[in-house]
Amino acid sequence: MNTNKTRIKYGFKLDFPETPFTLKNLLSRGAHPQYITAYMRVKNALKAGTIVVAGVKAPTATRRGRKELVYRRSDAKVATLSVSTAKV
Repeated sequence: MNTNKTRIKYGFKLDFPETPFTLKNLLSRGAHPQYITAYMRVKNALKAGTIVVAGVKAPTATRRGRKELVYRRSDAKVATLSVSTAKV
């Protein structure tokens, strides 16, 4: 029997913060999910329109790797509707 209690419960709810955030910020708050779990939740939230990409964060110190994307919650009061302009 595994007595390791650090595993997150299956199907946990990941709440996105009100302020703009990066994936790295998301990993360090709340239940501390694994990177792949947080990445897939963000990817699915982007697809659903729950969050949007707000910009790109350049690192303050020189390091290897890519710049971090900054996400924010989308405004629920603004409807996202796409209309085709093609003539029928």
